[in-house]
Amino acid sequence: MDENQEEHHGSGFLIGLLVGGIVGAVAAYFATADKEDKAKLLAKGKVLLENVKEFGLDIKEKGEDVVEEVKEVASDVPAVATAAVKDVQDAAQEAIERITQTADKAELNAHKEARKFFLQKGKSLVKKSIN
Repeated sequence: MDENQEEHHGSGFLIGLLVGGIVGAVAAYFATADKEDKAKLLAKGKVLLENVKEFGLDIKEKGEDVVEEVKEVASDVPAVATAAVKDVQDAAQEAIERITQTADKAELNAHKEARKFFLQKGKSLVKKSIN
């Protein structure tokens, strides 16, 4: 289980615990006939409700933090992708230039070698036919 799933299960447990406490307090309130006990249960219920409100605010803050983090990551993705594409384009252009230079050099060397082969001391190795 990853960290997010663990947090989700932990939050679910806490929510269940709070709801169960509220339901139990209400049931105890109605089951009790003594006014003093009812007053104590009401006081505890108020404290529990305050804790529920604080818990809700904490969850809201954490949710807002997660939304902000996701927005930051999402906004970085296009910039990162654009930079990666630019790097690939630059590398491809550089490779094309090197290949072109190498091909040009090879062509010049081929011409030089052909010239050496067909000319010896400035004279043609092939005799011209006179018709």
